[in-house]
This record gives sequence, structure tokens and C-alpha cells, in this order.
Amino acid sequence: MNEIRSENIKFLLKKGISTGYDLPLIDAPSHFRSKDEIGLRANILHILYAIFLEGSDSKPFFFNEIRENKWEKYLSHKEKSIFEKKGMDKQDIIDFSWKREAILPLLWSCQVVGYKLLFDFDNEFILSKYYSKIPPEKELNLFLRSLELIDTTNVVKCVDLYYLLHSLIRHNKLNKGKDGERLSLVIERRKALEWIIDPNTEWDDISLDT
Repeated sequence: MNEIRSENIKFLLKKGISTGYDLPLIDAPSHFRSKDEIGLRANILHILYAIFLEGSDSKPFFFNEIRENKWEKYLSHKEKSIFEKKGMDKQDIIDFSWKREAILPLLWSCQVVGYKLLFDFDNEFILSKYYSKIPPEKELNLFLRSLELIDTTNVVKCVDLYYLLHSLIRHNKLNKGKDGERLSLVIERRKALEWIIDPNTEWDDISLDT
């Protein structure tokens, strides 16, 4: 982990970002999520993002799709509660709008998108460029069979990088005027990365301490 931390600090320094203080090293995971788990989570998050795009009135349609395909078991407890309640809160819509950023690490970890995208934390992920590679344009079972997990060392490296970034933003260390936008982006990406390396913790319960 020391080597990974050193590489990440060098990367940040090249981008003109100094960490300024030490953070504890993350624990090296013993095992990871399977590619099917990752692919199914990406599918659910894409549905949530689609609700943001189509508007809150589309929620019944998409919930019906989930039930017809027996995907309810892949919803987190919080996601189930949003579908089961009447209407949607403004915050629900805002939260759904950021789900595309959580989708990025999931697709990257299964080699659907390239490495550089995850290391670009100044720009939001344009999911529409990859619609042809993911459900619903690509049938779910074909999508799952096409996935191939990336080397686990790379995943750990990205977890550590986003841990550093999250802490820097929370402690106002970047000072580039974009911290508000970056925070949501970094949180969603970090949550997905932490979930990948922690198969024993539910999506809603992933810790994002810094």
C-alpha cells in the first residue's frame, strides 16, 4: 500500500495538487465483488439515472420494468423505499442525477470504459457515449458475459486516489473554485470503488470517512 500511495501522490503533484498532510493507508482487500455483481449494480444505477433524465413521472414505468425482470433483489434498501413511496423528493432527483458518476468506476473495473476517464476528476462522465455497450441497448445477459474484471491492484490504486481526493476537497485543499461540483463527483465514484472492494457491506452502508 505504501507504493500505491506514493504513486498516487506523484500523480496528484503532477496535476498541481499537494496533499499537504498524511492520511492512513487503506486496508488491502482480501477479495472483490464478482463481475456479475458489478454489472447488475451498474444496470440498476443506469435505471435510476434514466429516471432523472425522463423525470419523476417515469418512476412507475421503470419500477414496473424492475419487477417484470425480477431485479428488485438488486435494489438497495434505500432504492426500494424510493420506488415504493408515492412521488419523489427533490433530493431524490438530484441524487439520481449523480448516479452516472458511480456507474463510471463499475464499467471501468470491468473494462467497458478506458482508464483515463477515471483519472479525470475535473470533468463529469458522459454516459451517453457508452449506451451501445450497456443495457438496455445491450441485452443484460450479453452485457454480463462481455465483462472482464480489471487487475485488482488497479482497483485498489483508484480507491486510494479517490480517498485522497475526497479528503482534500472536504478540507478545502484544492482551492480551484470547483470543490462543490467535484465533491459529488468524487463521492459517487469513491462509493462505487469502495463497494467493489468490500463485498460484505451493502451499497447504502459503504463508509466514506476521510
